[in-house]
Amino acid sequence: MEYLVCLIFGVMEGTNSETTEFIKNQIKQLIRTACGFQAEKMIVLFQQPLRFMDSKEGVFCEVRWPKGSVPQFEPKNLKEAFEELFKENFGTEKVRVDFKT
Repeated sequence: MEYLVCLIFGVMEGTNSETTEFIKNQIKQLIRTACGFQAEKMIVLFQQPLRFMDSKEGVFCEVRWPKGSVPQFEPKNLKEAFEELFKENFGTEKVRVDFKT
């Protein structure tokens, strides 16, 4: 089974479990609404790389579409919705969102 994987760098999973669980659910909802992808086939993971010591320094989100399920074009306003979600919940202005296959 192929999964859509969303990696969020700059915030650790255990930092605030309520917030991270909320973010996971919001991301799944945004993707499902924008392109009809099933939430059961999505994995959202929080990673803490060395270059980001905390969310004040920035959040980077990488969405990897599964083979055969890549939209022909980037869903309208999805990148902006992700950026707004991270800015509101993690208090950072430095956000980058990339979509990859």
